[in-house]
Amino acid sequence: ILCLDGGDTPVHVRAAEYWADDSLVPLADMLGDAWFEQDPGVAYTESGSLACWLLERYGVDNDYFQQLFPREDFEDALSEIYGFDLDYLEEDWLTMLSNN
Repeated sequence: ILCLDGGDTPVHVRAAEYWADDSLVPLADMLGDAWFEQDPGVAYTESGSLACWLLERYGVDNDYFQQLFPREDFEDALSEIYGFDLDYLEEDWLTMLSNN
């Protein structure tokens, strides 16, 4: 899966740049309407990288991803569908970003 930032740059590369300059928002601060309070460039990039990574890591052939986002409570859905919490998700995703 190749996810781009709207141009030619892979979204993980752009998210890693935001992480390196300490601009990423903690995932807990991106849930619900709080997402709209963030810098749009960072929020879109961060969300895109996270979504792309979930598909890369856990597959597109299952219906996990499709079940996750329509749910109102993201944290409950994450635990129920993927079997881990938001802290684990963030740590694992940031580990991936550190390699980009």
